[in-house]
Amino acid sequence: MDVAKGNRRLLDRIAAEQEPPPLPKGGTIDTTIDGEVPLLERVATTITEMLEWVWDKLVDFLDWIIDLLPRPASGEPGGIAALRWIVFAVVAAIVLLVVILAVRVLRGSRAAEPAVGTSTPLGSSTRDEDPLSRGASEWERYAGELAAAGQYRQAIRAWYHAVLVTSYAAGVLHFRKGRTNWEYVASLAPSLSWRPDLIALTRRFEKEWYGAEQSAIDALEECAERSQRILSALRRELRGAA
Repeated sequence: MDVAKGNRRLLDRIAAEQEPPPLPKGGTIDTTIDGEVPLLERVATTITEMLEWVWDKLVDFLDWIIDLLPRPASGEPGGIAALRWIVFAVVAAIVLLVVILAVRVLRGSRAAEPAVGTSTPLGSSTRDEDPLSRGASEWERYAGELAAAGQYRQAIRAWYHAVLVTSYAAGVLHFRKGRTNWEYVASLAPSLSWRPDLIALTRRFEKEWYGAEQSAIDALEECAERSQRILSALRRELRGAA
């Protein structure tokens, strides 16, 4: 029993020694393990070693280039040092040239890009609203450009303006500011052979320009065909009058 009591006291003392001491209040906790280098210091050391390695390789490369070059006649160490500096200068000049070329290429690519919002699309200028701003042949050519760009509605207006301008030149219609298209049609003599085409053309133009935001290709083809028939008749009359 005495041995058992002694062993019991020994076990209690060992267990008490195994208990960790209570943490002190306040202060900071040292998380650095004994013998371990802090993380920032290790990163700085690694970067330094890497830069030194790159520098050593660059120096070896330059020395290799120097070995390929002919030695100075004097053979003095100063000549080797001067030659090394010359090689450094050449390498720096090459790097600078590459940077300049890269900058010029970037500037050229940016200049080649179309500026957003600076160009005026076809068929959107105030000049297109005035039939007298172009001649008949100009309106026909402009109608072809608009049609090629897919702007069928604007192309229909260009064809109609070509008819109006040719009618003014032939003396069949007389320009008066504020007149509507139907007032021009009403002023035509019923005996004119192309009058029905102009009536149909005016009706289709009014529908496409004032009643639709976009026009289809068939509407453009119809208006172009009627306009060309009217223009041919008017030009025959102009040649006959001459």
